[in-house]
Amino acid sequence: MKTKLLIALFILINFAGYSQQKIDYAFIGGINFNKAEHNPDYLNESNLFGYNGGLQVQYHFAENFSIKNRVQYNQKGYKFKSLMIEYPDLSIGKADILTRYDYIDIKILPSFNMGNKVKFSTFFGPNIGFLTESTLITKYKDGNMAGTDYNVNRGSELAENINFALVAGVGGLVKLSSKLHLSVDVLYDHGFSNVQKIGESKLRTLSFTGGIVYCP
Repeated sequence: MKTKLLIALFILINFAGYSQQKIDYAFIGGINFNKAEHNPDYLNESNLFGYNGGLQVQYHFAENFSIKNRVQYNQKGYKFKSLMIEYPDLSIGKADILTRYDYIDIKILPSFNMGNKVKFSTFFGPNIGFLTESTLITKYKDGNMAGTDYNVNRGSELAENINFALVAGVGGLVKLSSKLHLSVDVLYDHGFSNVQKIGESKLRTLSFTGGIVYCP
Protein backbone atom coordinates (compact mmCIF):
# COMPACT_ATOMS: atom_id res chain seq x y z
CA MET A 1 0.00 0.00 0.00
CA LYS A 2 2.66 2.53 1.04
CA THR A 3 4.91 1.61 -1.89
CA LYS A 4 2.11 2.11 -4.43
CA LEU A 5 1.13 5.44 -2.90
CA LEU A 6 4.73 6.67 -3.00
CA ILE A 7 5.05 5.62 -6.65
CA ALA A 8 1.87 7.52 -7.51
CA LEU A 9 3.02 10.64 -5.66
CA PHE A 10 6.45 10.42 -7.30
CA ILE A 11 4.92 10.36 -10.77
CA LEU A 12 2.70 13.35 -9.94
CA ILE A 13 5.58 15.38 -8.49
CA ASN A 14 7.68 14.68 -11.59
CA PHE A 15 5.24 16.73 -13.62
CA ALA A 16 6.97 19.66 -11.96
CA GLY A 17 8.89 19.73 -15.21
CA TYR A 18 6.11 22.17 -16.15
CA SER A 19 7.39 24.46 -13.39
CA GLN A 20 7.54 27.47 -15.71
CA GLN A 21 3.75 27.28 -15.99
CA LYS A 22 1.17 28.65 -13.57
CA ILE A 23 0.31 25.86 -11.11
CA ASP A 24 -2.74 25.34 -8.86
CA TYR A 25 -3.03 22.77 -6.05
CA ALA A 26 -6.18 21.12 -4.71
CA PHE A 27 -7.51 18.70 -2.13
CA ILE A 28 -10.42 16.81 -3.66
CA GLY A 29 -12.96 14.25 -2.48
CA GLY A 30 -16.40 12.91 -3.24
CA ILE A 31 -18.63 9.92 -3.92
CA ASN A 32 -18.74 7.18 -6.56
CA PHE A 33 -21.62 5.24 -8.08
CA ASN A 34 -20.20 1.99 -9.47
CA LYS A 35 -21.34 -0.79 -11.77
CA ALA A 36 -19.59 -3.18 -14.16
CA GLU A 37 -19.94 -4.76 -17.57
CA HIS A 38 -19.73 -8.55 -17.24
CA ASN A 39 -19.21 -11.44 -19.63
CA PRO A 40 -21.36 -13.44 -19.27
CA ASP A 41 -23.90 -10.82 -18.21
CA TYR A 42 -25.65 -11.11 -14.84
CA LEU A 43 -29.07 -10.09 -13.55
CA ASN A 44 -29.98 -8.03 -10.49
CA GLU A 45 -26.96 -5.72 -10.61
CA SER A 46 -27.34 -2.33 -8.89
CA ASN A 47 -25.08 0.61 -8.06
CA LEU A 48 -22.35 0.12 -5.47
CA PHE A 49 -21.65 3.26 -3.46
CA GLY A 50 -18.04 4.30 -2.80
CA TYR A 51 -15.78 7.21 -1.89
CA ASN A 52 -12.90 9.03 -3.53
CA GLY A 53 -10.27 11.46 -2.28
CA GLY A 54 -6.86 12.77 -3.19
CA LEU A 55 -4.65 15.53 -4.54
CA GLN A 56 -4.65 17.50 -7.79
CA VAL A 57 -1.96 19.60 -9.45
CA GLN A 58 -3.17 21.70 -12.39
CA TYR A 59 -0.76 23.24 -14.92
CA HIS A 60 -2.01 26.22 -16.95
CA PHE A 61 -0.48 26.50 -20.42
CA ALA A 62 -2.88 29.13 -21.75
CA GLU A 63 -5.92 31.05 -20.54
CA ASN A 64 -8.27 28.35 -21.81
CA PHE A 65 -6.10 25.22 -21.63
CA SER A 66 -4.59 23.32 -18.70
CA ILE A 67 -3.70 19.79 -17.61
CA LYS A 68 -5.05 18.32 -14.36
CA ASN A 69 -2.90 15.58 -12.79
CA ARG A 70 -4.60 13.66 -9.99
CA VAL A 71 -3.59 11.05 -7.45
CA GLN A 72 -6.78 9.62 -5.88
CA TYR A 73 -7.96 6.82 -3.65
CA ASN A 74 -11.07 5.35 -5.31
CA GLN A 75 -13.56 2.72 -4.14
CA LYS A 76 -14.98 0.90 -7.16
CA GLY A 77 -16.78 -2.37 -7.83
CA TYR A 78 -20.25 -3.80 -8.35
CA LYS A 79 -23.24 -5.18 -6.43
CA PHE A 80 -25.84 -7.91 -7.01
CA LYS A 81 -29.10 -7.60 -5.07
CA SER A 82 -31.26 -10.34 -3.57
CA LEU A 83 -29.53 -13.39 -5.05
CA MET A 84 -30.71 -16.80 -3.84
CA ILE A 85 -27.69 -18.56 -2.30
CA GLU A 86 -26.88 -21.33 0.14
CA TYR A 87 -26.20 -20.01 3.65
CA PRO A 88 -23.43 -21.36 5.93
CA ASP A 89 -26.13 -23.29 7.88
CA LEU A 90 -27.10 -24.99 4.56
CA SER A 91 -30.44 -23.15 4.34
CA ILE A 92 -31.40 -21.19 1.21
CA GLY A 93 -32.02 -17.44 1.36
CA LYS A 94 -31.48 -14.07 -0.24
CA ALA A 95 -28.25 -12.09 -0.03
CA ASP A 96 -26.65 -9.01 -1.55
CA ILE A 97 -23.20 -9.76 -3.01
CA LEU A 98 -20.75 -6.84 -3.17
CA THR A 99 -17.34 -6.93 -4.84
CA ARG A 100 -15.24 -3.90 -3.92
CA TYR A 101 -11.95 -2.84 -5.52
CA ASP A 102 -9.86 -0.16 -3.81
CA TYR A 103 -7.42 1.68 -6.07
CA ILE A 104 -4.80 4.39 -6.06
CA ASP A 105 -5.62 6.09 -9.36
CA ILE A 106 -3.43 8.39 -11.46
CA LYS A 107 -5.36 10.63 -13.88
CA ILE A 108 -3.90 12.92 -16.56
CA LEU A 109 -6.69 15.19 -17.80
CA PRO A 110 -6.23 17.86 -20.49
CA SER A 111 -8.83 20.53 -19.67
CA PHE A 112 -10.50 23.20 -21.81
CA ASN A 113 -11.68 26.14 -19.69
CA MET A 114 -13.99 29.12 -20.13
CA GLY A 115 -15.56 31.83 -17.99
CA ASN A 116 -14.40 34.58 -15.65
CA LYS A 117 -15.81 34.79 -12.10
CA VAL A 118 -17.28 31.33 -12.49
CA LYS A 119 -15.17 29.08 -14.71
CA PHE A 120 -16.38 25.96 -16.49
CA SER A 121 -14.25 23.17 -17.92
CA THR A 122 -14.44 19.96 -19.90
CA PHE A 123 -11.71 17.34 -19.67
CA PHE A 124 -10.79 13.93 -21.01
CA GLY A 125 -7.84 11.63 -20.45
CA PRO A 126 -6.37 8.33 -19.26
CA ASN A 127 -6.55 6.78 -15.82
CA ILE A 128 -4.39 3.99 -14.43
CA GLY A 129 -5.40 2.33 -11.16
CA PHE A 130 -3.16 0.35 -8.81
CA LEU A 131 -5.15 -2.16 -6.75
CA THR A 132 -4.64 -1.90 -2.99
CA GLU A 133 -7.40 -4.28 -1.82
CA SER A 134 -10.25 -6.39 -3.20
CA THR A 135 -13.06 -7.54 -0.92
CA LEU A 136 -16.07 -9.83 -1.43
CA ILE A 137 -18.91 -8.88 0.94
CA THR A 138 -21.99 -11.06 1.48
CA LYS A 139 -24.96 -9.40 3.20
CA TYR A 140 -27.43 -12.05 4.36
CA LYS A 141 -31.10 -11.00 4.35
CA ASP A 142 -33.18 -13.98 5.60
CA GLY A 143 -33.61 -16.21 8.64
CA ASN A 144 -31.27 -16.23 11.61
CA MET A 145 -28.50 -14.64 9.54
CA ALA A 146 -30.50 -11.58 8.48
CA GLY A 147 -28.40 -8.43 8.92
CA THR A 148 -25.12 -10.39 9.08
CA ASP A 149 -22.18 -9.49 6.82
CA TYR A 150 -19.38 -11.83 5.78
CA ASN A 151 -16.23 -10.29 4.29
CA VAL A 152 -13.48 -12.10 2.36
CA ASN A 153 -10.28 -10.49 1.12
CA ARG A 154 -9.98 -11.74 -2.48
CA GLY A 155 -6.28 -10.85 -2.83
CA SER A 156 -4.21 -10.82 -6.02
CA GLU A 157 -5.10 -14.48 -6.71
CA LEU A 158 -8.55 -13.42 -8.01
CA ALA A 159 -8.18 -9.72 -8.84
CA GLU A 160 -5.90 -8.04 -11.37
CA ASN A 161 -3.46 -5.48 -9.96
CA ILE A 162 -3.82 -2.76 -12.63
CA ASN A 163 -6.92 -1.19 -14.18
CA PHE A 164 -6.77 1.05 -17.29
CA ALA A 165 -9.62 3.45 -18.05
CA LEU A 166 -10.57 6.62 -19.88
CA VAL A 167 -12.15 9.50 -17.98
CA ALA A 168 -14.38 12.30 -19.27
CA GLY A 169 -15.99 15.03 -17.25
CA VAL A 170 -17.21 18.57 -16.72
CA GLY A 171 -16.45 20.93 -13.86
CA GLY A 172 -16.93 24.35 -12.36
CA LEU A 173 -14.70 26.67 -10.35
CA VAL A 174 -15.99 29.45 -8.06
CA LYS A 175 -13.67 32.09 -6.61
CA LEU A 176 -13.72 32.32 -2.79
CA SER A 177 -10.79 34.70 -2.31
CA SER A 178 -7.73 35.91 -4.20
CA LYS A 179 -6.03 32.53 -3.75
CA LEU A 180 -8.79 30.05 -2.91
CA HIS A 181 -11.44 28.54 -5.19
CA LEU A 182 -14.19 25.95 -4.76
CA SER A 183 -14.26 23.24 -7.44
CA VAL A 184 -17.05 20.82 -8.40
CA ASP A 185 -16.60 18.04 -10.98
CA VAL A 186 -18.67 15.23 -12.49
CA LEU A 187 -16.59 12.43 -14.05
CA TYR A 188 -17.38 9.23 -15.91
CA ASP A 189 -14.70 6.52 -15.69
CA HIS A 190 -14.93 3.81 -18.38
CA GLY A 191 -12.70 0.84 -17.60
CA PHE A 192 -11.08 -1.22 -20.38
CA SER A 193 -9.25 -3.77 -18.23
CA ASN A 194 -10.72 -7.03 -16.99
CA VAL A 195 -10.41 -6.69 -13.21
CA GLN A 196 -10.92 -10.42 -12.51
CA LYS A 197 -8.68 -13.42 -13.11
CA ILE A 198 -11.73 -15.70 -13.36
CA GLY A 199 -14.53 -14.43 -15.58
CA GLU A 200 -14.66 -10.94 -17.09
CA SER A 201 -15.74 -7.67 -15.48
CA LYS A 202 -14.94 -4.13 -16.60
CA LEU A 203 -15.67 -1.28 -14.21
CA ARG A 204 -17.88 1.77 -14.83
CA THR A 205 -17.85 4.66 -12.35
CA LEU A 206 -19.75 7.94 -12.11
CA SER A 207 -18.05 10.32 -9.64
CA PHE A 208 -19.14 13.56 -8.02
CA THR A 209 -16.11 15.39 -6.66
CA GLY A 210 -15.59 18.66 -4.81
CA GLY A 211 -12.45 20.38 -3.65
CA ILE A 212 -10.59 23.43 -2.42
CA VAL A 213 -8.14 24.84 -4.95
CA TYR A 214 -5.13 26.94 -3.91
CA CYS A 215 -3.81 29.34 -6.55
CA PRO A 216 -0.48 30.86 -5.36
